[in-house]
Amino acid sequence: MSYNGIGLSSAKGSSTSGYVQQSLAFTNRKKDPRLTTHDKEQQQQQQQQQIQPAKDESVISHKAKRQIELLVSEYRDKLEDGPDDLSDDTIDSKCEDYRRSILEGNEQSRSQN
Repeated sequence: MSYNGIGLSSAKGSSTSGYVQQSLAFTNRKKDPRLTTHDKEQQQQQQQQQIQPAKDESVISHKAKRQIELLVSEYRDKLEDGPDDLSDDTIDSKCEDYRRSILEGNEQSRSQN
């Protein structure tokens, strides 16, 4: 007497006829307009919560400074590992010149935008 595996395998001893009915308490979310509008509102609220605020200008400038220092650090490593035996003072001066050139390049690109 089971219907697709639902219900009793045998009505014997259950005090019922074993007839399987559709559950009227079940509601299909796709067909019920009351539930779909509520679900859409919840999705919109979740999307609004996931939107990230605009970044602060200080954070952006800090990241730019870190990128510049990374380039200068790589340049310093290249000078220190190079075949020329340069003193620390000359390496420092070359790194300062390189840093200035990068900063001037960034300022020129900002002024063009």
